[in-house]
Amino acid sequence: MSNGIAEPVRPAAHPPRLLRLTAALALVLLPGCFTFTHTVGNGPANAKAPVVAAEETRWFALYGIVPFNDADSKSLAGGARDYRVTTKFTVLDCVITCFTSFVTIYRQTVIVEK
Repeated sequence: MSNGIAEPVRPAAHPPRLLRLTAALALVLLPGCFTFTHTVGNGPANAKAPVVAAEETRWFALYGIVPFNDADSKSLAGGARDYRVTTKFTVLDCVITCFTSFVTIYRQTVIVEK
């Protein structure tokens, strides 16, 4: 029996499957948003296929304010004058940070290419 008052239309609930898919896509795609590339000199000799000279992991506390270790790109380049430095959050960094972020510890990868 109707009392003449229209009932509000409720939006359909999002299925849990869509939520899991969205979370998985975010985990895979978000590390690309945190990539910084700096070219020193002329950059790597072969820009299409550079040689990775060094790779180091940086650790931070207090959400990135306090560094635990210093990844000096100049020393990682080994005296080279032309190289490229890429600082990024890899998928592994994001997975590890999921577990360490509760105590405000974060991880980041620094790659030097010649």
